[in-house]
Amino acid sequence: MKSIISTSGTLRLLMWIAVSAILFSFSGDMGTDSYKVYLNDKLVLQQYVMRQAATVPTLPLEGAEATDELRIYYNHCGKIGTSRKISIKSDADKKLKDWSFADVSGTDTGMGFQVKDILALGKANEKVKIIYTSNEIPDGITLASVATKDRKTASN
Repeated sequence: MKSIISTSGTLRLLMWIAVSAILFSFSGDMGTDSYKVYLNDKLVLQQYVMRQAATVPTLPLEGAEATDELRIYYNHCGKIGTSRKISIKSDADKKLKDWSFADVSGTDTGMGFQVKDILALGKANEKVKIIYTSNEIPDGITLASVATKDRKTASN
């Protein structure tokens, strides 16, 4: 009788270890904000946000035309933000331009503008930053930097 109890206790322990190992093997970022940036209909940048990153990704605009559209989709833990705004700032944190976007529901949550609207703002060979703010992130978060040296490409 003692060996049966000991065996069932060992089995329970092994089952607990196996279930724990399976559950902890998932590394999903549940509850994390995320954003995607599209150039026309092509995904060019996707990030998960837990806090402001130490390094900011550079948005690749090589070969972009002036009329090409950038569209940013920001997701707050599965929800769309309210009072959304995209700002362009210089490297010295000088605000160069703001776009405000209406509160929406549904699937079309993108915030769009043309490539030329960004590249025309900075000085030659300067990087500008794309900042997202909303009621959920009032201090804003830097999404990407863009090198304005590519403005010749986008102005043709």
